[in-house]
Amino acid sequence: MTDESADPAPPATSRPVVLVSNRGPVSFSRNDDGELVARRGSGGLVSGLTPIMANTGATWVAAALTDADRAAADAGVIDAAGFQVATVAINPELFTMAYDVVCNATLWFVHHGLFESARRPVFDGRFTQAWEAYVAVNNAFADAVAEVAPPDAVVLVQDYHLCLVGQRLRHIRPDIDSVHFSHTPFTGPDGLRMLPDAVATQLLEGMAAHTACGFHTPRWARRFTQCCDEVLGVTPTTFVAPLGPDAADLSSIAATPASRCGCGRPRRRGGRPQAAGARRPHRAVEEPVAGVSGF
Repeated sequence: MTDESADPAPPATSRPVVLVSNRGPVSFSRNDDGELVARRGSGGLVSGLTPIMANTGATWVAAALTDADRAAADAGVIDAAGFQVATVAINPELFTMAYDVVCNATLWFVHHGLFESARRPVFDGRFTQAWEAYVAVNNAFADAVAEVAPPDAVVLVQDYHLCLVGQRLRHIRPDIDSVHFSHTPFTGPDGLRMLPDAVATQLLEGMAAHTACGFHTPRWARRFTQCCDEVLGVTPTTFVAPLGPDAADLSSIAATPASRCGCGRPRRRGGRPQAAGARRPHRAVEEPVAGVSGF
């Protein structure tokens, strides 16, 4: 159940921690000598978690998105950016189908209530193939985590790209505790009904298989439990933990020469300067990653 009165940022565990996400803390390329070179990864999740989890001994499992990433996957676990990084090499066609059709074109729209329901979504043969790809990608992640997670680890699975990891992971590694954290809204029962029944059931069963599921707001947590009550007849354990940007990390990036140079040359579109921004929850979390306490 959701405990809205609890401290939003519980203390960290002393157990080994494994982070799992679609994008990792680093991406790889090759230098002029053909050697693999790691640079900080992109995306809001990486920016939010890296400052508070780097250099804590955590392992981070992420998808291999480029040829260089896949070469890094062949090399095994790599020490980079303050993490032990393990990249999962997935068939590029499967990954593209899962990411573009299921994650971006379906789940994102369902959870944000953006579908024009009289016309979309459409569940045809292409979606069926994409859903099979989504299942395969999630199974590959579960297998990779099971291989690298130390005994008695706490595994923190991130976001809607990996909703099915929990059930398979629980079966093959019963010694670990796992948490799923959603960084987007979660739809209510009416929105979930847009999905095929089997797809909705698999999504909820995958998330409910975790020890707990976390959300940025109480409303999103309530929607998840309402969906589980209606579809599965169970009420999973949830928690609420807003995650804001790290002020010190933002300041250090803003102070770099590249940032100062970029700020002096705003992008223009149609002759007008463009401003860029990112919307995040209004309450910043300064403590270690929420949802780890109690294990």
